[in-house]
Amino acid sequence: MGVSTSSGLRGGATRGRGPGRPGHRHRHTNPVPAVAFGPDGTVLATGGDDFTIRLRDTDPHRVATRVCAGAYPRIPGARWTRYFTAVDFHPPCPAG
Repeated sequence: MGVSTSSGLRGGATRGRGPGRPGHRHRHTNPVPAVAFGPDGTVLATGGDDFTIRLRDTDPHRVATRVCAGAYPRIPGARWTRYFTAVDFHPPCPAG
């Protein structure tokens, strides 16, 4: 029997440390035959043939913030223009 999570999803997972946190395995190791959104659309659940359920945040701002927090090293403008000569420098993550 599955466990109901705070988002109303059913399955063998709870929020625990949360999706995509450092030290958390981010992907399935086998095919993923089941995918479902939570009732409010803010969580995506994936069920894999590796007997795991992954919960993913779907809010673009929170996802971008998490990705930027882990992006290292950030590319400086001088290096960007050296390698991407045809693309203006507009860093996706704020400096910090």
